[in-house]
Amino acid sequence: MPTAACWASPSLVTSTGRGELVEFGPWLGCSTFFIIEGLNGNPNFNGHKLHVYDDFVWQIAWMNRRVDESERLKNHQDVQPFFEKYAAPFLHHLTVEKRMIAPYDGNENLLQLAWNGRPIEMVYVDCGRTREVNEAWHSIMSGFLGRICGVYHTSMTHRLPCPENRHRGKDFRGGALAG
Repeated sequence: MPTAACWASPSLVTSTGRGELVEFGPWLGCSTFFIIEGLNGNPNFNGHKLHVYDDFVWQIAWMNRRVDESERLKNHQDVQPFFEKYAAPFLHHLTVEKRMIAPYDGNENLLQLAWNGRPIEMVYVDCGRTREVNEAWHSIMSGFLGRICGVYHTSMTHRLPCPENRHRGKDFRGGALAG
């Protein structure tokens, strides 16, 4: 089961409607799928959007081994079309921006992440593989994290099994996952 299904399961994804919801590092949209699945049906999410930020830069070193050969891109190629392809069924729930969260090989020419100033209720961090990335998003957003804010952080470096959610899993591209 994708790691995202564990940390973005419906029981963890909440919204009171009193702040913005933000996701960093959606890559192809797996975590985004589970976040939106958890928010669907929540009346407090009606009229709101999940703000999604990524540099959408293909990194051969770790991305190639996680996708089928037919979907592999060249190093530093734009990943956003793949994200939008997989997120198509729920793209209307998102505002998607290509931004540099922290300097990284291939994203040097992107605009730096900046926040719109509104209070933030929930942050989902799916890109915190390095200390620099974590320090970057936190320094930009920390002034807007309200008292009701929760931060959910997943590190692709340290994967933990999530057996209690396996029976509820769905592949974000449409199929059921083997449990």
